[in-house]
Amino acid sequence: MGRPAFVLFALHVLRADTLCSLKKDTTVAVYAATGSGGVGENSAAWTRAFFSWFSAPNAGLVVDYVTDPKDIADYYTDGCQLATAFPSLLLWVQPGGSADNYSSSLGPGGRDNILDFAASENGHVMGTCAGFFYSAGTYWWFDNFYPEAWMPHWFPTVEGPLSPIAVYPDYAPVQLSDGRTVMYWGGPVLGLNHTTASVPDGATTLVSYDSPLAPPLGAAYHYKGAFVDALFNSPHPEAVAGSGISCAPPLPPGCITPEQQLENWRWLAAAVNSLCGTSWVIPSAL
Repeated sequence: MGRPAFVLFALHVLRADTLCSLKKDTTVAVYAATGSGGVGENSAAWTRAFFSWFSAPNAGLVVDYVTDPKDIADYYTDGCQLATAFPSLLLWVQPGGSADNYSSSLGPGGRDNILDFAASENGHVMGTCAGFFYSAGTYWWFDNFYPEAWMPHWFPTVEGPLSPIAVYPDYAPVQLSDGRTVMYWGGPVLGLNHTTASVPDGATTLVSYDSPLAPPLGAAYHYKGAFVDALFNSPHPEAVAGSGISCAPPLPPGCITPEQQLENWRWLAAAVNSLCGTSWVIPSAL
């Protein structure tokens, strides 16, 4: 009976390699399954553009994209074993989109795959907008509470949208406490209507929303918990000027200028370096 067992094992290994689309030397893996997979078309395009720009001068910054949720969700049968199959992997990126669709498309297998990677020695996570909702796990959306089961549940309950800035599905540029202008499109906050503004132990507020909120609410956090080291963004620092969306004049196409885009991208690249302990070169121009 030993021979058939070996054959089955060999077939399983072959099948797992076949179904995992990530390159073995990947250092940054981006979840990029649009449609029912959950990633928004705009955030998907913006995230690709940002990492293309960031990786251009950095041979060691190898970025790859997961476009099929099953690559991650089939954790216990096949697919990409993030914590064990990729020795160079430093960062899992969950962009903006739909946290509810993330939960259903990735399921418990995808959640556990990401959880195990995050808890591994080299594991780091970046969640933006819906990716932040997904990381928190329980959240308020308008006045409805969502106790999602198939999410990581790293962060306390968050809420959105931040209607004083823009009532979802509307979006708008907003100024942050460090002077940057970023795109807001329904991302989560603490301390609005249903949650406390207190950040959990291990969380540092990197920047807050400035106007029109008083007191300002946190817009980005570094959170180092027992099982995750993460960067969470409520707005979209990866947004591209003049791409995909449009604000009414006199605001620029895309609601931010190329100069603001560059400032946001350089901030985000520095935040990724700080999170991952890397020193990748940050480009000085778009």
